[in-house]
Formats: sequence, C-alpha cells, structure tokens
Amino acid sequence: MASWLSPHSSRSSSYSDAARLSVSSQSDTHSAAFLQTINLLKFELQIETQLKLYDDISLEDFLQHVWGLSAEKQKQLLKLESIKKLDSTALAEYMRIVATKELKETSLHKPFTMISETLLQDILDELGELGKDTDNMSLYTWDGNGSTIIKSQFTHSKPGLIAVRWFPRAFKPDWPRTFCVLKFKSKHIPNTPLEDGSCDLLPAYIAGPDDPFTSSPSSSRARKVSVEAPFDVTDAIATGEKRKRSAKDVDGNDAKKQKHRTLTSLTHNQLQLATYALECMAVSSRYYITGILIEGFVITLWYYDCTAIVRTQSFDLIAFPQYLGLILYAMSQATVQQAGFDPHLYVLSTPSIEKAPGDAVVEKPFDIAVLTRLSSPVDELKNIYMKLSSKIADHQPPAVFKLVGHPLHVYRGLLGRGTMVYPVSQLINNKEWLNDLILKSSWQTQMCTPEGDIIQHLRKTIPAFKDHLPDIKYSAAYSSKDDLKLPRTQMPELKATHEHNGIEERDLYILSMPIYKKLWEVESIAEFKRVFIDCVECHYHAYKDGKVLHRDLSESNLMVWYTESGSVKGILNDWDMASELDTDGETPPSAALRRTGTIPFMACDLLNVKLSVHRYRHDLESFFYILVWAATHYNIEKRIREANTKRPLIYWMQKDMVQACVRKSNFIIFYSKAEIVFEHILSEFKDVLTDWIVPLRSLFRDAFLSADDAYRKNDTSYDFSTCGGLITFETFMRTMGMTPRYVPPLSIPAVN
Repeated sequence: MASWLSPHSSRSSSYSDAARLSVSSQSDTHSAAFLQTINLLKFELQIETQLKLYDDISLEDFLQHVWGLSAEKQKQLLKLESIKKLDSTALAEYMRIVATKELKETSLHKPFTMISETLLQDILDELGELGKDTDNMSLYTWDGNGSTIIKSQFTHSKPGLIAVRWFPRAFKPDWPRTFCVLKFKSKHIPNTPLEDGSCDLLPAYIAGPDDPFTSSPSSSRARKVSVEAPFDVTDAIATGEKRKRSAKDVDGNDAKKQKHRTLTSLTHNQLQLATYALECMAVSSRYYITGILIEGFVITLWYYDCTAIVRTQSFDLIAFPQYLGLILYAMSQATVQQAGFDPHLYVLSTPSIEKAPGDAVVEKPFDIAVLTRLSSPVDELKNIYMKLSSKIADHQPPAVFKLVGHPLHVYRGLLGRGTMVYPVSQLINNKEWLNDLILKSSWQTQMCTPEGDIIQHLRKTIPAFKDHLPDIKYSAAYSSKDDLKLPRTQMPELKATHEHNGIEERDLYILSMPIYKKLWEVESIAEFKRVFIDCVECHYHAYKDGKVLHRDLSESNLMVWYTESGSVKGILNDWDMASELDTDGETPPSAALRRTGTIPFMACDLLNVKLSVHRYRHDLESFFYILVWAATHYNIEKRIREANTKRPLIYWMQKDMVQACVRKSNFIIFYSKAEIVFEHILSEFKDVLTDWIVPLRSLFRDAFLSADDAYRKNDTSYDFSTCGGLITFETFMRTMGMTPRYVPPLSIPAVN
C-alpha cells in the first residue's frame, strides 16, 4: 500500500543523528589497542548471522544471478583456450608463499593480482574485447597491503585487496565505491583436506623459478600453465547440470544430503570478510555486496544482503582455473546495479540552470525524462536523485526525491533493517518541490505491517492525536523478489528450501515525512515536558484505541514540531517495529517473543536471557529511562545533547543485555545506586528530578518488588501485565502529577 498526503506546514527545522554512534577500529593485522573492539564486532556479527547463511550454491548460479553472466556466455567462455592458463611465474610464487607458513598473508596479494589480471587480459584479448589501454582495465585490484586505512563513520579499517571497477588505477578506494571485497588466508596447502562444502584439492603443483616474483601485468607475458579439469565443465553448463563433487567428499557423505544447508556459524576469516562487507553496506544506499574468500588455493564467493548470506561451493584454483576466469570476466562486465548499488539512483544529464538573453541565469523546469541512472558509484549522495516506481496506483508518475545532504542516520549492521535516513526534497505533481523532508528506507520482514500503513491507521483511529504522529508524504513497500529482484531471490537453488531454514524475507519500505526537531532542541524545560507528555498520551491512545503497541521507544523517537503559530507539539515517531494487537488486546504470538528496542531504553524484562512478552508497561518503563537519559544529557539552554555518556549510564549501553539489565535493575531497586545517577542530573532538570523522576522510580521499584514476590509465591492470580495494577497509563500520569487530557469520541474532529 502506498499513499500521497498533503503537506504539514512546518517551521524551519533540523534533523540530527538518530543515535550517537560509537567508534571502533579494525584491520587485517590488529593492534592490541583495537583487539577488544574487533573481537566485539566479530562476536556481534557471529550472533547476527546465525542461521542466516545459504551454503553450497553453485558458482554458475551465482555468476548468472549476481553479476549477470548468462549460462550461454559461461558456455562460450569455457571454450576459450586462455581461460585455463595461468601465468606460470606468478603461480609459482603464489604456491611458494602458500607453502611458507611464516610469510604474511598480504604476500599473496601481488602474485594473485598478476594471475588475475593476466588471465583477464588474455580472455578479453581472445574475445577481441581488450582495449588499447591495458593499464586501465575495466576491473583491477587495489592493494592496501593491510596497512592503508580506509575510514568510515564507524571504523578505521585496513583491508587487503579490494576489487575496483569504473575508476582509473590512481583511484584510492573508499567503502561507498567498493565493488567487491577480498580476504586471503594462506593456511591451505596442496593435499590438505578442505572444509566441508568444497571440491577436493588436486596434487597439481607446478614448479616455478627460484627468482623472487617481480613481474607486473604490463610486463612481457610469462609462460602460461594449463591444468585440465577432471570433467567437462562446458557440458555441465550446457545441459544445466551443476558441478558435481568428487566421490571422496571430505566427510564421505552424499553431496545431495548437504545441498542448500544453512551454516550455523562463521569462521574467523569468514567473519573478517563479513566486517568488510558491513562497511560497504553501512555507507550508502546499497542493496547487496559481494566478497571473495581465498584460502590458499581454495576460492569461495560470498553474497550479503539485509536478509541473508549466500556462499558458493568452493573450488580449487589449480584444478579449476577456468572458474577464476569466469569470475573475473563476470566482474569486468557487471553494471553498477549488478554490483549491488541502488538501481534507483539518478543524476541530471543536463544542467538545471541556463543562461538567458542578457546573461541572466534562470532555472530550467525540472524534467524527469532527463534523469540518467548512475553509471558509476558515488562517494556521497548529495544532489543525487532517487526515482522509484509509484506504488499508489497504475499510471502514476514515479516518486522522485532529491537527496540534499549527508545521511542523517546510518544503520550499523550487516543483516537486519538496514535503516537509512536522508534529508530530501520531494517532487509533487511532477512540477514542484516539497522541501525540508526526510526519506527513510528500511528492510522489514514480510510479516511486519509497513510503518506508513501503521501511521495512517493511527491518524484515522485516534484523530485527536493526528498532530502527534508523523505526517507521511509518501509510503510504499517494494518486494525483494518481484519488484527489486534481488539476486538471492532469483536463485532457483534457494527456492526449494527457503521456507524451512528460518530465514525471514525482508522487503524494502520507503517513506517520507517532514523533518522534525530532536527532543533536546526544545526552547525550554516547559516545552520539554509538554512534548514528553504529548508522546506518552499519543502512545497510550495508539495502544488503547488504535490497538497498536510501539515496542521500540528511544530518545530518537520523541520528536518536536513547532506549528505555524509557534506552539510546540510532541511527535511520536518510528513505528516500524510496532505490533498490531490481536482481538484480546495482546501482542500476537508471531511478534510477542521478538526482542525489540534500543538497549539503553529497553525494559529490564526484555533484556533478560529468558525473553518476556512485550507488554504496554514495558514501553512505560522505556519512557522512564528516556526521561532519566534526557535529564543527564540534554543542555536545553544550548539546545544540544552532551556528547559523552555519563559514567553511571555507560553500563546501560552494554551490548551484553544481561549486564545492562542488572545495572538498570539496581538503579530501580537500590536508592544508593540511584543516587549515583541523580548526582549527574543537569541543573535545568532539578525540578523534573523532584517532580517526575524520583516518584516514577519509586513506582517502578514497588512494581518490581511486587512482581518478584508474586513470581516467588507462584501466585497465579497476579496480573503480571500491569505488575498487579501498579504500572498503567493512569498510575504513570498520576505519579507525575499530570491529568490526562480529555479525548473526544472518534466521531468528533481532532482537537488542537
């Protein structure tokens, strides 16, 4: 479902980061100072990717559906003489390094680059597609040697090889424009058993010269070595059959029994490759990223999108050099969109201004027809256009947005929602621009109701709070399979097992709305309190009357809107994790046991190892933590949020949710612990501390102890949903000394 709605009138506003982002660092060769950070990052990735990996996908399918190399073209390429021949000098040096365990893995970069670039040149030459400028081929590798830093918003990384396309050799890669990431490991040597899922290694060691490896792709060609495959790969592709394993599989099992299984965990090197993929997914509007893991002679292709990871069958470089040739050619021909970049990004093909008679400069009328799809990636999206097919009704013009600044929020993760927020202008009626908007894109599971639909439902069912909900300008959902045709969704090998492996498909949700101010950007404590109460009341009526529970309250979701008259209103934002209640007014089983929230503001019950059903009172507890956080960090006079987290609250931000739970529980239960936090309350919030925070803490303390006592006694009559009636909207408001506003029946127009 999609919609166009009339604009909200709004005073000029700003939209800052949705959350303060921590900074970590990583590199191929990690320093001791960064070790804990790297280990934490990999630990998080290990958890994030559990049961989200498709294994054993054929290389043929991967090349066809990811990089667009058709089966027919693969068949043609495999008939080439050059595709089976590797540079002998480079190959000998590569083998020597693999066999020498003491050498660094970065030593493999140079000979592998020589092998790859000479092989690709030979293939292009035999096809008659090799241009004159061989120094600037359509594909090459940039070598950071594990020592050159590539910065991102989150980390300072030191990758090894990066595949570069569309840019000259003088180009220094950055994560927004990286085509494909590579990771080397030199542990595998000839006759060493491979990990499960790869073909057998063949003892095809070719002796090389004793001289050190010094040649380059532009030097005179060295002798090529041709190694025949143990079966006819061309016939396999021509008949549609996939590559079969040797009869001597690593574990001796029938290969069919292991087909399409999902891996449960990643190895150290696979995690390192995944960290590079994460960097690429976290910097721009990108739908997927690819990676190549090279473990000695064993090569595996990887694909990452927000739903799952795909890993191909591994192959041996010595036994199957033609597979490397297929990979290189496919990469050299892939379009920007086939590299995983957002296919909806465009630039203006003609200037938007022109000179009029008398040298006057006038702005030309905007014309959608002159938008041209990006032919190469960009390092930033400012002044880039996004054109999406309209989902409102047939024959509607595309939805067009101009990205006018840097992203306001960037998702930090490889799998999951992948939420990005951009400042934009939106084209209305194909002729005029609506300014001061944000565009939010996120990948939501198909079981979720689109955020735009939730908000529209609430604006209709609780009209008295219409002005306290985001004013959606455009909202649409795009199917990963049918609309976007993500490569993973088009692979026939995955379709048979998709419903049974626990992987939930995600679709792209797009919505736009006005830019609202952050909670700390109010002009006074009185306005802060007004906005806070607005959001508490809106949240309650969304639950009571709209039958929707928010479930993801944080300081970033309580926003501020100044009307044209100058009055202030609280806006409760970010309903993408909200749950529609069932007929009994409960969170449905499909969503009840899904852990949602932002750790510093999550209720203690939801941080426990034993996950609790998400209830209304848990969101009230989140409101309380937001209040404490604001009172310790918001400088209302300067309208800023203090950058450094106050020491007693650092533990609330722990990735270890149990530790965060313990710290917050202690704050609630023990006054001596609460006093330590109260010492950091800013002077502007002293009255808020006395009138709201201290009484609310006592309310939650009584509730915690009451629930614990009932649990200990196994009291089956106790109402855990409200802690025996202690935590309700009415008790929450009464404890703060606030009287809920009168809300007219649905038939009465909205109140101001």
